[in-house]
Amino acid sequence: MMSIALLILFLACYIFVIYVYTDKLRNEVKSYFAPTYQPLYYLGIVLPGLYLWWILREEQFIYFYDYSNYWIKSAMFRNFFYDSAVNGLRQVYHSINFDEYNYTPVVLLALCHKYIGLQFGDYIMSMYLIYAIPFSLIFTNFVLKCLPQSVAPPWKIALPYIILLFAPVLIPLRLGYIDLCGLIPISILLNIFVDSCYLRKVDIKSAVSIGLLLLVAVFLRRWYAYWVVGFFLAVFITNAVYAIRSKKLIILKNTTINLFVAGIVPLAIVLLFFYPFFEMSVLKDYSIAYAAYKGNYSWAIVATAFPSYCGNSLFIAIVVGAICLYFRQKFFLILFLLITCFAVMLFSRTADLLSFQHYYLLVPLAVYCFIFAICNPKLSKIIRYPLIALFLFNFLFVFNGSYKWRRNSKFIDNSHLEKEYTGNNALEMIRRHSLFLFSFVDAGPKFRPDVKEINRMTDTLTHLQNRGNKVYIVASSSIFNDDIVRNSQLPDINSPIFHMSPTQMIDYRDHFPNELFMANYVVVTDPVQTHMERQRFITYFNEEILRGNLSHHYQQVAEYALQDGIKAYLMKKKSGLSENEINQLYQYFRHNFPDHPQMYAIYTPALFATSLEDGDYWNPIQFVNDSTLYFSPGREHPSSMHLTFDQRSTSLQFKAGFGDSPNLKQQDGLMQQNKVFLLLKQNNKIIQKVLIDHQGNKVFNIGPLASCTLDIIVEKEQNNLEKDDFYLWDFKKH
Repeated sequence: MMSIALLILFLACYIFVIYVYTDKLRNEVKSYFAPTYQPLYYLGIVLPGLYLWWILREEQFIYFYDYSNYWIKSAMFRNFFYDSAVNGLRQVYHSINFDEYNYTPVVLLALCHKYIGLQFGDYIMSMYLIYAIPFSLIFTNFVLKCLPQSVAPPWKIALPYIILLFAPVLIPLRLGYIDLCGLIPISILLNIFVDSCYLRKVDIKSAVSIGLLLLVAVFLRRWYAYWVVGFFLAVFITNAVYAIRSKKLIILKNTTINLFVAGIVPLAIVLLFFYPFFEMSVLKDYSIAYAAYKGNYSWAIVATAFPSYCGNSLFIAIVVGAICLYFRQKFFLILFLLITCFAVMLFSRTADLLSFQHYYLLVPLAVYCFIFAICNPKLSKIIRYPLIALFLFNFLFVFNGSYKWRRNSKFIDNSHLEKEYTGNNALEMIRRHSLFLFSFVDAGPKFRPDVKEINRMTDTLTHLQNRGNKVYIVASSSIFNDDIVRNSQLPDINSPIFHMSPTQMIDYRDHFPNELFMANYVVVTDPVQTHMERQRFITYFNEEILRGNLSHHYQQVAEYALQDGIKAYLMKKKSGLSENEINQLYQYFRHNFPDHPQMYAIYTPALFATSLEDGDYWNPIQFVNDSTLYFSPGREHPSSMHLTFDQRSTSLQFKAGFGDSPNLKQQDGLMQQNKVFLLLKQNNKIIQKVLIDHQGNKVFNIGPLASCTLDIIVEKEQNNLEKDDFYLWDFKKH
């Protein structure tokens, strides 16, 4: 009950803020409609969302990567918040500080998910209700404040509908992106900015409010920081120019004071309460982490792709609106242009502006100009009505539910598709669609022809994981990747397959795939499946395991026919790598990535192990550092490590204990009375069985091991049902 009460309180506060910043719109609605019809007006705003929900009801698709990221976050937040509201809020705070994708955007969705549901269509509908509708209402209010005489009276009340039917507003949302949430605080900020006379008078209250709203936008989605910086620079420049031209330098002084306050307030909050967030967002070099997403065409892509993304008919209207605004209401046009240019320029230093959600940086400018073009009272009906028809048809063309119009089962999204649509070849894809009258985006329902085959694979992998086996997938394309398998059971996040190790895929950003060699079973593809050019971890290991130098370590156990003629193969690991093979891998990746140690940070025990099997109930086997394995036994099933030694091997040495290694920190709340049995089997015969407790670590030196197999098995002492934080470390193979 406390969880529901808190969510109702949060929503009540949110609705109150929306109510406050829609005063102009409410007055227009009251003046145009009788009280009886006003509820119908507001209910009508829900219709585009219901249409999206309707076309998704029979979709057969598996969402992955960023498309599903916040769908998963929503399911996770719902689970732990309804279990404990206090713990849920702690999780939100922790995620802001430490997670790339935090829980803040999904908090307001939780109540909808409880009563509407959490299928993908329900998730889209929840985002529409909580973020799309408020954005349309608040941004309309802003337009009515700054363009009171420039919008024809009947069109003023139509503005929320126009915004919601403007395809670039809903395209990312329909595909699963939650990033529209960041435009809510930005829209409120714009209302305050107009009310404060553009910050040209000292107004500490407005400055503090603007600063807090900018911080909220960044907390919701961190990349809105580029828009925030653009806002500060654009406001200072436009007000400085105005002050110089009007010879009122006091305006420049007042603007500086207001911007200083608007900047120092969120900065102080971040440094005092969210310093890890500051380190992660400001001090981390994302240009290296996202180097694979960086080409040389950011401005060309924006200039060429955005018109095709909107639809060239809409883009022409946006340009016409911008030209008309320049001659009639140029201040906000110039302000939005400067903000957008600065935001894109800063963003392009890290990565190319490729993903659809990042186009929200351009949406305020685009919507503002389009509204002026379509609602200009001086616009001829001969032009307006055909323009409206094109605008509405563009919406239907993008979000169509017709089987006849359905074009393919893939996303046309530069950032998450095949190699020919990414990196240096992205412009080629854009040129192919540059003459589209309507948007090139197919955001209608998706239908994979191989869903049953994916589900068959998922069932097999789930069965293997239930038996303690580890699974790893060497693929990352939009047709097949680890996320597609992991998410095939969504919104169920309790399936064992959901906790499968993530694929290391991006050069420079990710680390050497030790998880691949910890896995008993590996899935590879023919041809190799990548979604960009620089993915050595995928291309190299896929080929080596399938038909290269590592193929003799694996045996094919199953084959799956995926769409577009792609074959996926389930391979069982037969043996571990030799010292020579491990050294060759090390030298290969160190030679290609000498300045990035994580690219060749090989955890040796993982590579020479033939297989690792997790115990039941507790945490899986995992690496703590390059030489230490967390090896907690299960309640009923022990954890085990199987190794194969060649003729040149002589012995193996390692240490075992309850976390007393100098490389480990003591775990909180260790049960000092816990004990485990460590069994060693050589060629399936028990050679040692040792009871280990917290009194001290044990050093094991086993040999000779030439042409032998060795099993290291850790099982619980009888009648001990507590979790054992047990470790193996300092492996030395001779």
